[in-house]
Amino acid sequence: MSRPVTPVAERLIAALVPVTVPPQPDPAPMPALPAPPIPEPGHVLLATCVIDRSGRIGAAPLLAALAWQPGDPVEVDFVGGVVVVRTRREGRQRIGSRGDIGVPAAVRDLSGLRPGHEVLLAALTGRGVLIVHCAATVARLLGRMHRRILGDLR
Repeated sequence: MSRPVTPVAERLIAALVPVTVPPQPDPAPMPALPAPPIPEPGHVLLATCVIDRSGRIGAAPLLAALAWQPGDPVEVDFVGGVVVVRTRREGRQRIGSRGDIGVPAAVRDLSGLRPGHEVLLAALTGRGVLIVHCAATVARLLGRMHRRILGDLR
């Protein structure tokens, strides 16, 4: 024969009972962000692209900021370890109809840039210059800076 089970009264532990939260009103909508400022002369605008198989770089947004138009003559040189593009009346290259610039083979050879390489484009709007940096070089420089910053945090 089994013994009858005596019921045990349950006791709630206040710390484990969830608090009932009354319904909350919907939050106010987020304010709209202001429009980005229009670059003033002297600003640097950045973009990235990949050099195509013909050695051309697509730079249309930056060319607009520099007020360069398709068909404008440009000079493309290798100076101080980077490719420098300037508008010049006597320039041998022309801006393409899609806002692209051909980097001559000799300049690509000097700079080590090859089709498929990623590049960082810097438009110096106040000086009317477009500078092409190899993305690997930029990553190396940033890596050094980040190591120095993180070393200071230890």
